[in-house]
Amino acid sequence: MKFIRKFPVTDADSLESPQKFEGFFLDYYPRVKGFINGLLQDAEEAEDLSQDIFMSLWQNRGNLKQIDNLDAYLFRIARNAVYRSALCYLKIINPGSYRMITPICMK
Repeated sequence: MKFIRKFPVTDADSLESPQKFEGFFLDYYPRVKGFINGLLQDAEEAEDLSQDIFMSLWQNRGNLKQIDNLDAYLFRIARNAVYRSALCYLKIINPGSYRMITPICMK
């Protein structure tokens, strides 16, 4: 079954409208959450990270006009969120084994 996008990912300008952003969210949230869950194998953490990503996108939607490929940008953000989550987990489990230059843990 082929996935059909309802939202044109190249149209970042229209994300400033709450209705357009809602359509974008409804289209991409399940995909992003599934992507993160596939990497972390933790549905609760995947949901938390996905919500954080879309909240950040909404709060910074004015800056999205500069993004050429919103689809790639969104999944890059998701991948980086997984990396930050994994690093925080490592720091919590064994604080002395990993030296942090900048704080990345938000919890």
